[in-house]
Formats: sequence, structure tokens, C-alpha cells
Amino acid sequence: MQNTIFLILAAFLLSNKMNAQGETYALIVGIADYKNTSMENGDLRYTQNDALKFYDFLRSSKGGSVPKDNIAFLKNQSATKANIKKYLHQLFTKAKDSDRIIFYYTGHGIGNYIIPYDASKERNSFLSYGDLKAAFKNSRADVKLCIIDACFSNSLKTKNNNGIQRRSAETIDSNEQIAIMVSSQDYQTSREYRALKQGVFSYFLINGLEGRADKDRNKLITIAELHEYVYKNVKIYTQNQQIPHTFGRFPKDMPVLRLN
Repeated sequence: MQNTIFLILAAFLLSNKMNAQGETYALIVGIADYKNTSMENGDLRYTQNDALKFYDFLRSSKGGSVPKDNIAFLKNQSATKANIKKYLHQLFTKAKDSDRIIFYYTGHGIGNYIIPYDASKERNSFLSYGDLKAAFKNSRADVKLCIIDACFSNSLKTKNNNGIQRRSAETIDSNEQIAIMVSSQDYQTSREYRALKQGVFSYFLINGLEGRADKDRNKLITIAELHEYVYKNVKIYTQNQQIPHTFGRFPKDMPVLRLN
């Protein structure tokens, strides 16, 4: 089983305070059934459920009540390489200086690539981290978030490091604020569990955003609190077989969500 979410998770849109400062634009990609079912160990079970729950969270009052028109939700057949690149461009270039952009991906991943629905075994049919880098770089948004729930997703960062790191990744370089959360190390698979009916990383990511990551109970979830909650719980649940990672260019106390 491989569950992949490449998530570019830059300073989040999710608080009322942040929403007052600008719009949020999000591209959510969830692929369970691939056109070429022999790709990367075949189809997945719960990636569409992960993506739908993330979409529902952004649309909810807890997630900032993001308008439908500001979110592109691509799943299975609609999540082709061409469509992903199209919506990355449309949404990210639409954002103004005071806005936030989010890319959330769940599906297969390998090396420095995420795998679109229509991928073949040729690498040029994959979507590279370089493509993602270009989309983020071309956006004027002040806050940029990338979230990837995928096998081997820490390949996005060249140097392996288990903790939270606030230095820019070499592969996604930016002078803007950007936070990147990935579900696994570059030598690990990302796991789905029947008991959760989700990938374990996405399950704890959404639970954390809904309030469980608010360690000091001050109604404000920071990127450090979210990382600590997801990192700790995924490691425990998988018995250290999956270790999430957070890195990028951002202040450690950057607010991710203001709870009502």
C-alpha cells in the first residue's frame, strides 16, 4: 500500500484573523484509482476520503469557511498532470500579496515526483517537485502551504531530518514564507489504516487542525504545535514506521488556525 500526499503547506489560511487579511486559494488532489493500475503497487483505498475530509475542513467555519470558488478539488480521472498544472497556475497566480495558497496532495509518490492519475512508467509523465516549486514561486501570496501525504515524501528535502526545521528546502526555494509538511521520510511508505478509513498522517493532521494540536489551550494553533501533534501521534500509531517532517521558511510561532 502506498498513500501519498504531497502537501505544500505554507502559513495557513485557517484563522478568522488571517481570513480578514486576505483570501485563501487551495488545490486539493486525491487519487485512489489510477489509469495504469500497475503503477506503484496499484490503487489506493482511502486517499479520496483524506482529500474530501480536508476539503470539508476548509469549507467549515473551523477551517475558515473558504469559498467554493477558491478551491479546486481534483480526484481520480480529473487529477491528470495537465489539470494539476492548470489549476496550480490559475489559483496561485490569482492570489494577491495578502492572500494564502495551499497545495494538498494524497496519492502515490516516488523520489522527487508525485504521480498524476494518467501517469505511465515514464518519468516525464510524473509531476516533479520542480513544477510545484515554479507554481509557488510565481505566486504573490504572502503565505504558502504545501502538504504532501505520500510515500517517500521527504525526498522533497535533500537533507534528512526528523524534527521541525525552519530553513528553506533546497528543492522548494523561496524568499516568501512557506511551510512544507510531508507525511514520511524519504525511505518510508505512508500508511493507510482500515480502522481509521484514512491515511494516518491525514487523520492526525485534520484532528490537529480541529483543535487537538492546541497544546497551551489558547485557541491558537501554531505551526510548531501542529507539527508536534502530528509528528508524535503518527510515530506512535505506526510504531516508528512512519515519521512526518515539517520544514520551510517561517517563524516557529506562525499561526495556522485560530479556534472559535
